[in-house]
Amino acid sequence: MSLTRFGLALAAGLACAAFSLNAGAKEKTTITAPASPSLWRVSDDNSSVYLFGASGLAPAGAQWRSRALTAAIDASETIWFEAPVSDPAAQAKANEIFASEGMLKSGALSAMLSPERSNALAGIASAINMPLTSIDPLKPWAAFVVLSSQLYAGADIDPNGGIDAALLREAEGRGRSIRYLGTVENALGVLTGMSSAEQVGLLSYLIDDWQRQRDGAAAGFEAWRTGDDAASDAYLNAAFRAAEPGAYKKLVTDRTQRLADQVGPILSGPGTGLVVLNASYLVGPGALPEALAAKGFKIERVADKLRE
Repeated sequence: MSLTRFGLALAAGLACAAFSLNAGAKEKTTITAPASPSLWRVSDDNSSVYLFGASGLAPAGAQWRSRALTAAIDASETIWFEAPVSDPAAQAKANEIFASEGMLKSGALSAMLSPERSNALAGIASAINMPLTSIDPLKPWAAFVVLSSQLYAGADIDPNGGIDAALLREAEGRGRSIRYLGTVENALGVLTGMSSAEQVGLLSYLIDDWQRQRDGAAAGFEAWRTGDDAASDAYLNAAFRAAEPGAYKKLVTDRTQRLADQVGPILSGPGTGLVVLNASYLVGPGALPEALAAKGFKIERVADKLRE
């Protein structure tokens, strides 16, 4: 099965909100959510990095761009993304991994699920016009990725891709230096390294939560667009965290800690950069801003309104 995109598997003149996280802080400050997507500034003595958590998909025509984000891009010499998912070589590598590690050696995926979930999987396949015979030979992790890519099938989605894709095109158009924090092998390796039971749990979660995610997509996007991190966490992470804590740890918590370890070296040189990440890493307990604060960096929430 061929995949064209996959994901799994965030300056001068900016008005910073009266909120910062610092290592050792003992009190939390109540924040009024800004009317724009969350943007954070991480800094040390001689450099700074902006963190922007991007929504995976955007409704067609949706207004999400803020003046603060524009200023952050203007100020950034380098823009970092998670993995080169739009690169043809990376896509070819993903297809290679799927072909070599994504297929069951025997049996059918449906047989690995409970009868109720097997029936639900058949219903999902029918709803997205995907033959069950194309899903049944897959290992659970591979089915999870394939189905995740079809979660919003039929919705009024921007045909040019998600927010990260739009920012990548802009970075390329403006001649910014583009760097990546990981590879497709890294991203898919977390999934392929799961035990069979963990993979089944991950897929079972997606099947059980499928309709909630589809029904809540508009509200989830609006929570992201207006910088309501609590509501974003409720949509993106909370159900996953509760249903499959082991998988959540591997896919979100552990990945967040690795990202925190990667931001430090970026700050070791002078200048300013922007890091664009999946929004799920920047909201909820133990989110990236909190992890960076624990390492002693100054973290500031940048507040702004949507650009008119």
